[in-house]
Amino acid sequence: MSLQAQFGLMDPSQLLNTLAMLLAIAGSWLLLATRWREWLAAARVPAGQQAPGGPEAAATARLNQMFYCVGYAGLALALMVSWGSRLI
Repeated sequence: MSLQAQFGLMDPSQLLNTLAMLLAIAGSWLLLATRWREWLAAARVPAGQQAPGGPEAAATARLNQMFYCVGYAGLALALMVSWGSRLI
């Protein structure tokens, strides 16, 4: 009897696919949360007016850009881990 069957452990490819799923969920949640944050910020500005500018708006734009980059990196890493699990 193998050690995996004895302790009920999954094989390495299933573990890697589980890791890929968790990475994909985290990345997609970050993308959706950032999009929702932008939507809420746009909804706060009254119709017919421009959004306030200045250093605060620039910092918010940089923060949103960083969140998008990290979210897409999480999705890309999940894809690579999923592809790598097929090689095992």
